[in-house]
Amino acid sequence: LPLVSAPLACRRRCAAFRRRGREGALPAGSPHGSAAARSDARRTRTPRQLLAAFYGLLRPVRGELAAVLGSLTLATLLGLLPPVGTKLVVDYALTGQPLPSWAAERFAWLSSPSRILGATVTAVCVVALVRLLSHLWGRWQATRITKHIQLGLRRLVFEHAVRLPLHRVH
Repeated sequence: LPLVSAPLACRRRCAAFRRRGREGALPAGSPHGSAAARSDARRTRTPRQLLAAFYGLLRPVRGELAAVLGSLTLATLLGLLPPVGTKLVVDYALTGQPLPSWAAERFAWLSSPSRILGATVTAVCVVALVRLLSHLWGRWQATRITKHIQLGLRRLVFEHAVRLPLHRVH
């Protein structure tokens, strides 16, 4: 197969690039340049600087992020309550023992084991439903915020890449 010759404009650009390389006129840091590249010390950031940059990316969604963390914390705390209901059922409803004096005074309507069992089952169901709703809302918002941050970061990277000199990108 015969080789296709490069267009004339491409040959000129390539020849000009080679000439600048021989003359040492390529920009610093270029793979073919004569000048030294930037030092590694100038290219690295400390963990504190990275965290500050990340925190800056979160600026538009900080309030929403606080609400999400609060929702997920609430869901986690509500997840700890059902074992308390099991304890109440086993200790007082199934064994027939009376409630402690402070609880008997405050909740006088829980005098029989069947009422203790009914109230505990109802409370555990309500807590589970509130926990589920809180958890689902928090996860949905967290996913939405994550995608929002990803889009913003991609936009920043693209805007930075567009400004890079072509000889460095190649």
